[in-house]
Amino acid sequence: MLVEITVLGCWGPYPPAGGACSGYLVNSGDINVLLDCGHGVFSALQRYLDFRKLDAVVLSHLHPDHCADIHCLRHAIAYALRTGSKSDKLKVYLPFAPQPDFLALEKSQDAFELIDLEALSQFQVGQLEFHPFQTRHPIVTYGFVVWEGEKKYGYTSDTAWFEQLPHIISQVSLVICEASLQEKDRNYAKASHLTAAEAGKLAFQSKASRLMLTHFFPEYDLNVIKREAEEGFHGRVIMAQEGLKIR
Repeated sequence: MLVEITVLGCWGPYPPAGGACSGYLVNSGDINVLLDCGHGVFSALQRYLDFRKLDAVVLSHLHPDHCADIHCLRHAIAYALRTGSKSDKLKVYLPFAPQPDFLALEKSQDAFELIDLEALSQFQVGQLEFHPFQTRHPIVTYGFVVWEGEKKYGYTSDTAWFEQLPHIISQVSLVICEASLQEKDRNYAKASHLTAAEAGKLAFQSKASRLMLTHFFPEYDLNVIKREAEEGFHGRVIMAQEGLKIR
């Protein structure tokens, strides 16, 4: 069965006018998973899917550009449960840290079944098998390798470079990789984010078939981001944009 990924948002730490931060709709057959839910993502989701048809939400971490719109979704699901247009709470996989951020979400259990990623080496949503791994970021953050049959996909979420990363996502059909920084700014956030050049290096070292760059700073020239990634990876480089569908 084919996996289709729809980009709902690709900006960070804030979106440009009309844009959205991190969010991806992962579809396989009749299974629909929302991967991250940053600013503007809930609105974007509804262009492609009735939110009642979500089978699960997966949040990589609790920075707002990856989770802010989960609060919008909470109100929508709670209303659907009260009125009978949805019968079961929505499963949300997420880190239960940092504690102050999680406490705000803990109040959402009228709509959500909250599941701690720390306790899981893998989890299944329909035919999609998620393997979380911890990244290098200032708060607890998970990337994911997602299997569907014999095919696998990688998502870095937010991370600085670390030695094991290419091995973790080795030989994926597609790696969705943050490209938060141009090389000229690499020292600005080197402990928490990847440059576009490092995204290219990751795709090359992991032997990924394709690289999709995302998590763009709105003030950057994205042609520079793409060019810097292509210097290290000679496979197909795709620039994420809202509405893009990729299989």
